Amino acid sequence: MRYHEPSSSRKMFVRLISGFIPFRQMRHNLRDGFFYLPFSYCMKGAFRYYFYTATHSNYLNKNCKYYLSIVACCKDEGAYIEEWVEYYRLQGVDHFYLYNNNGTDNSKEILKKYIDSGVITWIEWPGKQQQLPIYENAVDTFKYETRWMAIVDLDEFIVPMNKQKLSDVLKTFEYANQILIPWVIYGSSGLKKKTEGLVIERFTKHQRGLWPQNKAIINPRATLYPHVHSSLIFGKTINFRNDETYPRVVINHYVTKSAEEYEAKKQRGDAFFKVSAHTDGYFKVHDRNDVEDGELMREYALAIKKSMRERERERERIRLVNSAGCRCRCRFEANPSSSKAFGESHHTSSIRRNRDPLPINSFSPAML
Repeated sequence: MRYHEPSSSRKMFVRLISGFIPFRQMRHNLRDGFFYLPFSYCMKGAFRYYFYTATHSNYLNKNCKYYLSIVACCKDEGAYIEEWVEYYRLQGVDHFYLYNNNGTDNSKEILKKYIDSGVITWIEWPGKQQQLPIYENAVDTFKYETRWMAIVDLDEFIVPMNKQKLSDVLKTFEYANQILIPWVIYGSSGLKKKTEGLVIERFTKHQRGLWPQNKAIINPRATLYPHVHSSLIFGKTINFRNDETYPRVVINHYVTKSAEEYEAKKQRGDAFFKVSAHTDGYFKVHDRNDVEDGELMREYALAIKKSMRERERERERIRLVNSAGCRCRCRFEANPSSSKAFGESHHTSSIRRNRDPLPINSFSPAML
């Protein structure tokens, strides 16, 4: 999609209209969308929503292939990506749309089992500043496949505090088209170097209270303009931050990890900003270690490690089988005569095994 530099009159008009919206984040998203998106794109979304909801009563809540999916862009996250996938599988996520944005590590190889089994749709998506185009492509391409689509990053873990599955929590709010979930920022826990273990078990210290920003789970069929923190949608938006009657659900955002891992993150660049926001000052602001909470994610960590061990054993078994088959092929190719002799010997022994047994009356003690 092409973005257009807005004219002064368009900016004035959009600011006037957005001034009537009481929610700050939605005002910002509206301005972003109508400033830079083609007017025809905005009208297409509005027409799609109103036309189909008027003519199809089950358009927004139709039976989809998946109930809950995740869309994310990734780049060189091989050290963390399997833990992240396994965690969301525990939360009831049915499918993942992963866009590889200029990544060159072994992430796809690590996820091969998930890709082959249909749990992950892996999409190569090169280019710079591609985060919003990726989200737009996911909504436009896969909106009919999934009832809910969560837009999160690979350092974000949505956590229902009442120990329910996330998919079960969402079933209570199917009358809404967007659910906003607040961040809780996790710091480095004082670690300078990368250590062994899962992210959710290594970093147990976080800020006090909630961070001002949210992430969203959306109904993609009611979405006009998907965004990083909340989307421009038609219909009702629920913000879990604002009302204590809603279940307490937060996003653990492991934005810094250790100092060493943060340096590696800086080198990967940014999929949203032209100049990366991941500076030394950003680390200082987000390195929050006010509250120790080692128990919150302990059960998840144990379940994830068990599942990862099983998958590693399966991968090792496949490697051994493939290696044994390769050695046999190499031996037979190097010595065809031995291969032929083996085949003849095997054929002869098979004939002997399949020969009819002796009649009972032909048996004698001399044969013992």
